[in-house]
Amino acid sequence: MPTWWGIAKLAAIWIVGCSFAGVVVAMINGEFGSIVFVIVGVFVGLSGAISHCVLIRRGSFRRRSNFEKAAILWVGAMVLPGAWAVFGALNSHAPVGSYYLIYFGGLIAVFALVASVCITLFEARWSA
Repeated sequence: MPTWWGIAKLAAIWIVGCSFAGVVVAMINGEFGSIVFVIVGVFVGLSGAISHCVLIRRGSFRRRSNFEKAAILWVGAMVLPGAWAVFGALNSHAPVGSYYLIYFGGLIAVFALVASVCITLFEARWSA
């Protein structure tokens, strides 16, 4: 069973890594960059950290392969930001709403996928 310190380190990597990814994406976009990228990164990081902290304590999750862990964490990291994107799309006007959902849904999926794979590889490396 992982220690609380190990779980805290992985949660910090989730939050800091996704937030940093949001900053990098905003910087790459230059003048089109927005604080929204950083907010999406923070939401994905928080959601991933919460889901990882909850799941890592379960023996059935720890016995899964790295691919299965990454897939489960990917879905877990997309729950809160995905709900936020759907809420934003439903509360906006019709032409903007569909673009909003597709754009931020894709951004959330990419952030969560990269983070879940990296965290799973870090965890496998540390536990080896």
